[in-house]
Amino acid sequence: MPSRSRGSSWCGVLVVALTVETPGGSTIAATVFAIAALTDGLDGYIARSRQAVTTFGKVMDPVADKLMIAAALIALVSLDRLEPWVAMVIIAR
Repeated sequence: MPSRSRGSSWCGVLVVALTVETPGGSTIAATVFAIAALTDGLDGYIARSRQAVTTFGKVMDPVADKLMIAAALIALVSLDRLEPWVAMVIIAR
């Protein structure tokens, strides 16, 4: 069964890449976010194709997705690249 623990590690890399002043940090963060989204979709596809969908996965996958998006939005707000109200609307939905 595919592992869901990857989400938290992707989230950490994303936040660090955005908040640490590294040359190309924004590009690194965007790449990490895109890879995380692709692997999440692939993970779901594999679980469905192997009929390995679990109740835990049904509950935790949306939670992990929301945490990853929230982390990216909060990092963007902290860098003044996004208005706080925009992040709040997206996170609250």
